[in-house]
Amino acid sequence: MNTWKRRTLMGAGMVTLVGCGGGSEDEPVLLALDRIVQPWSLTTLQESYVLRTEADWQRVWNLHQPATFAPVPLPRVDFNQFMVLGLTLGTGANGCYGLSIQRVLATSSQAVVEYRFMEPGPNSACTLALVPLTDFAVVRRIDGPVLYRRVTS
Repeated sequence: MNTWKRRTLMGAGMVTLVGCGGGSEDEPVLLALDRIVQPWSLTTLQESYVLRTEADWQRVWNLHQPATFAPVPLPRVDFNQFMVLGLTLGTGANGCYGLSIQRVLATSSQAVVEYRFMEPGPNSACTLALVPLTDFAVVRRIDGPVLYRRVTS
């Protein structure tokens, strides 16, 4: 299912939930996310990002410019309706490392970004490639605080 259809279905589901009286303001709501997939540059940065303006997005994009021969244009985001969430944990020492934003849960007071950090097990056979541990996603704009939480499954 393409991203816009998924986003539309998630929005319709949230309207239905509120319209039928189900849920409360403190129950977390799963936000649809649209992952920004790029061959990110290797980095030593370890940061989480909550980007609510074009200027902030441009600044962070410049830090993580995809590793391509031709520059990749900044993906357009309507910051009146959406925001960009991101996380970088540096560079993985081999191909068994990984980082992925799994989901974003929002309440009336905050949002929580759940992410997975993958690392090799004791008997893993891994490529020798260094990998960027960076992930960005676009979600519906939330004006409250955003927390990041590592999940294991």
